[in-house]
Amino acid sequence: FPIMQILYICGLRTSITLWITMTVITLWIAYLIIGNTAMHREKLAITLLLVISVSGLAVNPVQKGADVVLDSNLVSTIKEIREDDPDARFVVMSEDFQVENIPIMAGAKTINSTNTYPNLELWRSLDKDGKYEDIYNRYAHIHVDIKPGDTEFILNNPDDFTVKVNREDLATMNVSYIMSNKTLDALGYEKVYGDDKYIIYKCEERR
Repeated sequence: FPIMQILYICGLRTSITLWITMTVITLWIAYLIIGNTAMHREKLAITLLLVISVSGLAVNPVQKGADVVLDSNLVSTIKEIREDDPDARFVVMSEDFQVENIPIMAGAKTINSTNTYPNLELWRSLDKDGKYEDIYNRYAHIHVDIKPGDTEFILNNPDDFTVKVNREDLATMNVSYIMSNKTLDALGYEKVYGDDKYIIYKCEERR
């Protein structure tokens, strides 16, 4: 919706813009239902028709198909990496929603793809005291960032958390490649791919 684009440009995160937009639409629909006049019912019908139409047409596969992603240079590179090293494990570092699922579209093992069931064995190996289990023991979209100091888990939304991991724990996670939307050159990783949006680094943080 246009309102979401305006709020996003103003610097609000996607999840916040979504909640604001849905709240506004819900309040407008509630107002029309409570009004209960012929004019209100007509506006309600038009509103619901617009919501259904826009939400359906805005789905990317309906607009463009999946080839725009599957045939991209980024996905092609990940496929080549997977063919050369089938056991390679990716971590995706990006705040963009659901970008962490791109490597699995190319058939690559991805540690922080959307977890329908939590990978408790992995997360407990980083959280030996169980301090953060209430955060990661859930269905979730998972973001990863590298930081000095102790690894920590941060809950962003009920189905969305961030793992701020130190380099030593990347080895515990057996990370082979990092796909990132920001440069990690200072960490000394080998860059194997780069475009105007994403970079792939070979880090070989494996045990």
